[in-house]
Amino acid sequence: MYHSTGGGLQAVPTQDIYKNTTEITLDENLITHLGSGDLEFPDLVKLSLKKNKIVSIKQRTFCVCIELKELWLAENNLTSFPPLECLSNALKTLDISGNFITSLNDTEFPTSGSKLKDLLMGGNDLEGDITPLGVFSNSLEKLELNKNKLVGEDLTFLYKFVNLKSLDISKNKDLRDFPKNFCQRCVLAKLDAAKCNIQEIPMFTEKITENLQELYLEENKITSLETGNLANITSLNVLNLGKNPVQNFAGFADWQFQSNLQKLYLDDITLTEIPPGAFENFNNLEILDLSSTGLSHIPNLARSGETLQELILSSNNIQEVPLRTMTSLTALELIDLSHNQISQWEDIRWGLSELKETLKKLDLNHNHLDVIDLDGFSALEVLNIDVTLISTVTVSEIKID
Repeated sequence: MYHSTGGGLQAVPTQDIYKNTTEITLDENLITHLGSGDLEFPDLVKLSLKKNKIVSIKQRTFCVCIELKELWLAENNLTSFPPLECLSNALKTLDISGNFITSLNDTEFPTSGSKLKDLLMGGNDLEGDITPLGVFSNSLEKLELNKNKLVGEDLTFLYKFVNLKSLDISKNKDLRDFPKNFCQRCVLAKLDAAKCNIQEIPMFTEKITENLQELYLEENKITSLETGNLANITSLNVLNLGKNPVQNFAGFADWQFQSNLQKLYLDDITLTEIPPGAFENFNNLEILDLSSTGLSHIPNLARSGETLQELILSSNNIQEVPLRTMTSLTALELIDLSHNQISQWEDIRWGLSELKETLKKLDLNHNHLDVIDLDGFSALEVLNIDVTLISTVTVSEIKID
């Protein structure tokens, strides 16, 4: 292994590296070009050149590195796809995120099959035709195209991908029009489409509804939970719909994945009131974020009592924590009640008393309390408060604003 980070290197120090080296890390240097003779290491498995100044890589630069499996070139100054013609049989991971690759050309890609599994291309301002990526359609399992300038029609080529499991298309220009055959053959387990100007939940293909486990759609313009076919997804574990202009729970009860869901983020959605029994079938929730939703009361979460670990209720209109809402939450470790309307300790003491043995983090910041009595909260580690009059408490850290 050879490692030289942040040393001001302007070229690969070939004379200092043994020919049989398997890993080379030259991150945060000043290397600008790679060419013939720079990388004559036949046993090299991993090469990292992140955060350099590389503007060009000549053809056949990697041809001696026939065993190279990982190539990390993030945050350089590349304007074209690196030459991979000699790496088709070995390379598994390629990271070229944070460069300046704005378009793709067929001539830049290997003509033969590829075994590439992970391709990271986020943050390149990429736009227009990206169909040359189809050369990886049989091998690719993870594809990151986030922080580019893609629109819906640019994703049409994804129908070819048969092994794709993780796709990040977040923070793109405008993906409101998903292609009808979007990832038709993909076996997606994770899809991140946050901040893409999406206005409706997409119509997912049957393959996706069968396999999807994580879905991130936060910070879009989705107004209804009834659009698309979200209800047909059966194995979802994580769902983030936060910061969308959804205004009611219509369609919520139809979700087939309720009993599988472990993490649900509905922050910054105008809900005000949650229908009785809305969470009746959510019996495996571990994290629930209902912050900034306008709620005035804590919903009944009894069915998640043995699994719920984090409950985030900040920036609402909650005034009390009734005993009945907390009794069953035997696994709760964190509750965030900051930025609410709690004015009397008596309004929350009985509910919180049910959490004495499990609660590790309690946030009561920006309420109207002047007395807090946490006697007996033996598990508490972090307490966020404004004004405190603590009688007895065992904590390892207290943060006071």
